[in-house]
Amino acid sequence: MQKLDQGYDPKRYKVILRSLIFIFFENELLMIKGASNKKTWANLFNGIGGHVERGEDIISSARRELFEETGIMCGLLENRGTLIIDIDNDEGILVFIFTGNVDSKSVRSGIEGELQWIPIDQIMNFPLVEDLYTLIPKVLDSNIRFISGHYHYENDKLVMQF
Repeated sequence: MQKLDQGYDPKRYKVILRSLIFIFFENELLMIKGASNKKTWANLFNGIGGHVERGEDIISSARRELFEETGIMCGLLENRGTLIIDIDNDEGILVFIFTGNVDSKSVRSGIEGELQWIPIDQIMNFPLVEDLYTLIPKVLDSNIRFISGHYHYENDKLVMQF
C-alpha cells in the first residue's frame, strides 16, 4: 500500500496518542503526584504515562514512559482499555490504559513528580486528577476486562461516558 492510499485528510478528526499506566504491588497502587510547578495536574495524583513518540508502538511507548518516570521495567503490561478525549471539533487525545504488577516497590522519582505507593482501599481519599475517581474503580473491577470511554467538554466541564 502506498502512502497516498492511507486516506489521510487534514480535515478529519486527529488524535494525540498517550498511555496511562497503573502499576500494582500487592494491595498498593503506584501514583505520581504532579510537581507543583507543572502546567497541568500540579499537586494531583495520576497514573504513570505520557505521549507516544514518532516511531514507537503503543506498548514500547508505555514501557519507555514507565521506565523514564519510575525506573520500573515491567515485563507484562496488560491493555485494559482506551479513552477518547475530544479537545475541539477536529482534535482529540487517545489514551491507552495499561495495568501491570511488580514484585518490588523500588522506584525512583524524576522531574515529573513524586512517586507514592498508595493502599488501594485509601486511593479515593487522595487528591486525584478529576477523572480518576471514576476510572480507577473500573480498572480495579475484575468483571471489567476492557474499558472504553469517551470524554468531552460541555461549558468547560468534563463529561465522561463509558
